[in-house]
Amino acid sequence: MVLMLTYLIFLSPRVQTYLSQKIAKSISEQAHTPVTIKGVDFTPFKSIILKGIYIEDHRQDTLIYIGELKSKLDSINFKTKKAYIGKLTLNKAFFNLYEGKDREQNIRVFIDSISKKKETENTETEEKSWDINISNLDLINSHFSFVTIKAKKQAFGMNYDDIDVKNIKLQARNIKIIGDSVDFDVKHMSCIEKSGFVLKDFKTHSWVTPTQWGMSKVTITSPKSRLSAQLQCLAS
Repeated sequence: MVLMLTYLIFLSPRVQTYLSQKIAKSISEQAHTPVTIKGVDFTPFKSIILKGIYIEDHRQDTLIYIGELKSKLDSINFKTKKAYIGKLTLNKAFFNLYEGKDREQNIRVFIDSISKKKETENTETEEKSWDINISNLDLINSHFSFVTIKAKKQAFGMNYDDIDVKNIKLQARNIKIIGDSVDFDVKHMSCIEKSGFVLKDFKTHSWVTPTQWGMSKVTITSPKSRLSAQLQCLAS
């Protein structure tokens, strides 16, 4: 009976609006930057859909916008503060990265702000933070931009100081987060860069650690070529 009442309460538009405001306020306070969420559709213990997520960077420009974020919950434990998301889908997402003086990036400023806030809270209250694991990630019809302070107009080819990628479709599977390291498979990625470069398909197995980034079993397909390679450590 209690479970049924809880389920019905969470179906209320007023409750869901309240939840979206609370989530946005919590992120905003941690990062010290404006965060808004236009709407939320929450099915208890099954899925959460957030709509119109906007995160502003320290320059008062868009850092991240997500038209719709849908998460499929496999399990959630409020006592241990652990959640397992079977699949996370981002539709019409826009990631707007900027690198300024001394290679300071807006996304790093945002992450550091949240990390410092959590460290302070944990020191003061010793309260355990949530442990969230995601197994699969999809990006649909998304957009990525990266501009540095050194960016200049370029007539031909890809400008690595001014990258603009649209129509991104990504399928990442078997995501494993172990400590501060991540291991995953890219089953498919396609996109179009403003220079005219078209990526029809990209597949790889990849891993990221605090000291290393690597890929193996790489396949890159463009409209006129196909490249396969066995790579290992790309950066350390």
